[in-house]
Amino acid sequence: MHVSSVKLDDPPIGWGLLQVFLSVARAEGLVGATAVTRLSTATLGRRILQLEQELGVALFERTPQGYMLTSVGRDLFDYCVEFEQTASAIENWRRRDAIRPVVRVSAGTWTSTFIARNLGTTFGDLNITIHLCPSIAEADLRHREVNLAIRNHRPTELGLAARPLGMVQFGVYSGTIPEQPRGPEQPKTAEITEVIGPVRETLEDKEDREESAKSDAPIDSESLCGVTNWVEFAPVGAAPPSVHWQRKQPHRCVVLTASSVQLVLEACAAGLGRCVLPTFIGDSDPRLCRIGQPIEELSHRQWLI
Repeated sequence: MHVSSVKLDDPPIGWGLLQVFLSVARAEGLVGATAVTRLSTATLGRRILQLEQELGVALFERTPQGYMLTSVGRDLFDYCVEFEQTASAIENWRRRDAIRPVVRVSAGTWTSTFIARNLGTTFGDLNITIHLCPSIAEADLRHREVNLAIRNHRPTELGLAARPLGMVQFGVYSGTIPEQPRGPEQPKTAEITEVIGPVRETLEDKEDREESAKSDAPIDSESLCGVTNWVEFAPVGAAPPSVHWQRKQPHRCVVLTASSVQLVLEACAAGLGRCVLPTFIGDSDPRLCRIGQPIEELSHRQWLI
């Protein structure tokens, strides 16, 4: 093949052509390279011919056994392998977590906990790094202290976009009561009937059963005036509405206060006292038992700002 000189102002060789060259050289032919490149043998042949014409050299010897590299082709092959490794290293560097876009999200502690628990299963890999800033203090979005905020009220500042999210409910929780040990196993009702015949329920028995059923019914959150032990969140700054609600309950005995809501949950789960939690946290913890219905006055909508 005629060798032509390469001018300095010639356009650079495209990496796509060199990748085709590498594939054909490794497969030692066009047929084997089709599986890697997903190109037809005719297209591969044209690409190799184009590369040879641009370089002005023969890169392969066409033989019945396949495409064999010439000495010049082996030199180019070594350069291309080195460049391929460098390109792969650059791509791996680009994909490192350290250079993934960082999105700073400000939310309350419990909302941040929920996000941390469910981010992977709900959203998968978003190709970003999320930096959670759990705080009930208002972060400054306009000065980019955070990129997004989840709050329990719509923003009043100008220039902030807001989108309504779901409703958040709160309830009163206590630690689950372990099952009490039972005495000797009693005969089943059917066995008793066989021995002594049908049992007639007296009027007094019926009244006792109905009264017992009432006492076992779920307690409404408004009827907690007789509750004894409570575990209370004592924040350094302003207290959230759930704390104010708890402090209004009469005849309460606060056995523990903590500046960490997580410590409040752990103390409650250990049976130290009752506490107020968002239902999306309390209902999902098997160590806790919700008492009564959600507290209506604490329900609110969250906003993505």
